[in-house]
Amino acid sequence: MQSRAAFVCVSDTSQGYINLDNSPHTRRVKTVFLAKRHSLKCMTTRQKCMDDLRELFRQFMSVLILESTKLQEHSIYLDPRISFQEIDEYFFSGCACAYFQIAVDTYTDLRYNKSEWL
Repeated sequence: MQSRAAFVCVSDTSQGYINLDNSPHTRRVKTVFLAKRHSLKCMTTRQKCMDDLRELFRQFMSVLILESTKLQEHSIYLDPRISFQEIDEYFFSGCACAYFQIAVDTYTDLRYNKSEWL
């Protein structure tokens, strides 16, 4: 961040759980961070940067719509509700920041296998 005006960062750690209903699946949630520098204490520039981040989020979503169909062919499902969170101006002074999270569900084979318990 020291040498760039903007960045996108994807967290490769994830929270998750297994749902034990009649179609067991594992859910993983990934976080995508967006940030863009602006002049300190210039709210007009900050607003422009936030508008850029919102547009970048929209562009990500336009790609995810296409990708979600391809992923479903492999029993990988994206949660259709993806929220965009703008981070307060005082979190990182001189930088507009936002993030969104993508939840991915994959079916999980939970059939009992006796050999795993010997």
